[in-house]
Amino acid sequence: MTHTPRNTKLFISWSGSRAECLGNRLREWVPLIIPGLDPFFSSQKGPTRGWLSVIERELKLAKYAFVCITPDSLQSPWLNFETGALWLSAKKPSIYLILHGLAVDDVRGPLETFQCVPFEEERLRTMCREIARTVKMDDGEFRKTWMANWPCLSRDVKSDLEAPALRTRKPIISARAKRGA
Repeated sequence: MTHTPRNTKLFISWSGSRAECLGNRLREWVPLIIPGLDPFFSSQKGPTRGWLSVIERELKLAKYAFVCITPDSLQSPWLNFETGALWLSAKKPSIYLILHGLAVDDVRGPLETFQCVPFEEERLRTMCREIARTVKMDDGEFRKTWMANWPCLSRDVKSDLEAPALRTRKPIISARAKRGA
């Protein structure tokens, strides 16, 4: 039986279209695996008036954080900003860097001090099991929810990140050069 505290906050950080897709899928998926986790994904609010104050509040409330990192977002100043804000937070959330298309050795600088979790079944399951145990979720129930939901997440992330709109595009200048402009 699950004894997950209600509204255990999870902050999902991202920068760039691939990391946004990954983060959005994690936002949908994590509460299915660990009921009671309440993910905050910044594009839910969008950059509107007061947006930064919402981000600040959610950073302060987080008990856990997933920082979604892909090759195109590895050097993002925004990821460093949010990760630093989480690290300095009074609640000291557990921070996990979720890597897609990167090896742990690719992460350098201040980010390398945090736990890097490649987007691989075994590594993600281990991370989620640790979180589930801290919120008192039964191991048997965790196994069932993992097995029921992992195949969909894996398939959806692969499909999202391989979508033609997300593939690396040639610079506009190259397209113009081919047309003789």
